[in-house]
Amino acid sequence: MKLENRIILLIILLSVWGCQKSGVEEIRWASSYDQAIEEAQQLGRGILIDFYTDRCSWCQRLADSTFTDEEFIKFSKDFVMLKVNAKEDTILAQNYRIAGYPTIVYLDPNGQEVDRLYGYFPPQEFIQKIRDYQQGKGTLAALLESEKERPDSLDLLMEIGEKYSGRREREKADAIYQKVVDLDPENNLGKSDDALFQIARQRLRGKLYEEAVRKFRELLSLYPESELAVEAEEYIGYTYQKAGDKERAIAEYEKFLLNHPDHEEADWVKKQIQKLKQLRH
Repeated sequence: MKLENRIILLIILLSVWGCQKSGVEEIRWASSYDQAIEEAQQLGRGILIDFYTDRCSWCQRLADSTFTDEEFIKFSKDFVMLKVNAKEDTILAQNYRIAGYPTIVYLDPNGQEVDRLYGYFPPQEFIQKIRDYQQGKGTLAALLESEKERPDSLDLLMEIGEKYSGRREREKADAIYQKVVDLDPENNLGKSDDALFQIARQRLRGKLYEEAVRKFRELLSLYPESELAVEAEEYIGYTYQKAGDKERAIAEYEKFLLNHPDHEEADWVKKQIQKLKQLRH
């Protein structure tokens, strides 16, 4: 073994021994991506990368609850753990096509992605998800294999669409979501409205604002009784707001308030209208 590799391993062992000595158990985080990759190869361990931002409340909850849980800390010792502030290391976040926060990317010891988790998970659920991935369950690769046998399963297709969406592979996600709509155009199984909503949101994330509005309006036209219809109305105003079209945003927000004056988002919508009107001057 090379001298520098022995030094790295010695540092790791001393760090672990120090934690045990003090009686304080906590996750040991790698100091950099390069270090994480090197340690993973040397130790034959997978890597869990936590992509977060400082303003993300669910990221903070993950840090305060899941990452401080005793069982999870023990579980983490089988991996090389790395935290990445996506607003500071923007290149790494872009390389992994991170779509939202928190996102946990699970890599094998050679640095190849196995799969990822999106959002907050309590300790037990987090652990189970990763254990499933280790056994090849629930990964994108496994879902794609299942699709060959069950090409018409809407539940399966929605899972695949979510996987692609979380990787910012919009075209692949759109194709899957559109397949759901085509298989059940009447929305009898309650998946097509969600699929169309996800297509619209992806357009919004990609700053394709007019396309996003068209898809939200399509949802309203096809599935006016859907629980997502009201949310789509609100999103139309929000989409125009993101596009910088103040007048149309105000008009759509006011229309939303007229149709849903007692909606739980009414106060937020009113604040957006006030903000937009102030920006007129």
